[in-house]
Amino acid sequence: MKILEKELKNASYILFLDIEGTQHSHEVIEIGAYLVKLKPDYTIDKTFEPISFKRFCVAHEPVGKIVTSMTGITDNAIKENGISFLDTMKELHELISDYDNEMVVATFGSLDAVMLKKSANYFKNNKFLKPYIKFLNDRIWDFTTFINRFVLSEKNQPCSLLKLTEVFNITPYGSAHDALNDAIDLFLIYEKMVSSPEIMAECYLKVLKNNYSIAYSCPIIQKYIKAFLNNELIDFNNFYTDLVRYFE
Repeated sequence: MKILEKELKNASYILFLDIEGTQHSHEVIEIGAYLVKLKPDYTIDKTFEPISFKRFCVAHEPVGKIVTSMTGITDNAIKENGISFLDTMKELHELISDYDNEMVVATFGSLDAVMLKKSANYFKNNKFLKPYIKFLNDRIWDFTTFINRFVLSEKNQPCSLLKLTEVFNITPYGSAHDALNDAIDLFLIYEKMVSSPEIMAECYLKVLKNNYSIAYSCPIIQKYIKAFLNNELIDFNNFYTDLVRYFE
């Protein structure tokens, strides 16, 4: 997919990352990560065995009732199964350090980066943690910012992770708001996106119909406006074929 060149540049790996946090202090209480390898065309390299990671983290503040109702994570569960945020980051680093320099970190929104910083603030004197959190956050690719350019809901609003699984005809990996499940769902959406230009074209066509300002900035629209102004015949089928090719 050529449009990913500016987004992912020379990345050879993507770490799909999802984080659950406390209701008020936004500390990390659960991390799920899924590392995959990319081919030069940004499709998934199936010869590489994906690396999975999931940990519960002990927070300094209560989980919060709303978060517990969404995730099922309780304060007792964290106390029994959690480890410190510092130890979690050390484990993650050890697991994926061989791929660090060629890796981007895909998240669904910007809150994950905030929660990483919030938890790191409790370990200000640790020489490993602050640089490593900066290292991860500097490599974050917010997938929502990218996909919202091309895929919106029926009400012309950004899609949730669950809604995107519907759009791309994907069966969710597991229950929502489990950090590893959500990270894998994000991977599955990415995988289907890069292999299904026709789905992207259909979705983008709906976005263009509902957002004329966006339509005028679309390079395919610009091509056909230029053709029209040059008194050339315009055929919708040719336009749609070009739109599909745009996502190949």
